[in-house]
Amino acid sequence: MPAKPAWPTLLHRYWVFPAIVLWKFILIVGWQLPVRANDAYFFDGAVIHWLLHGGYFNPSITGLFPTSGTELFSAYPPGYQIVLAPWMSLFGPTLTASLWLHGALYALFALLVLHLLHREGASPAAAKFGGRIPARLNLP
Repeated sequence: MPAKPAWPTLLHRYWVFPAIVLWKFILIVGWQLPVRANDAYFFDGAVIHWLLHGGYFNPSITGLFPTSGTELFSAYPPGYQIVLAPWMSLFGPTLTASLWLHGALYALFALLVLHLLHREGASPAAAKFGGRIPARLNLP
């Protein structure tokens, strides 16, 4: 059985993954993109309010969601709040911190996909361009 290549070799073979992650970070550093929209105010607001004023609710949505705006924020996705709170407590409740969290999550996702494609034996062409998984995998 041949030895599996090291991470630098993998990143060279599957060059699309580091290129896309690098492009994402260039957008964050150079232009503060992507521009935050309505979801950012809705989902980030409760964590920011908790860090700045104490109280896990989002006053900016009081008119539409009275309970979530004045008592306890409760909305999907709860996993995002669990990651966002410690991140913003370390890096501050700012737009830039939120953008960097999204960049870090994107990079983690790209590495996971790269690992899974390599583990399953997908060719670099299939990984780069979303092609078919090789038949030799014998997946169920």
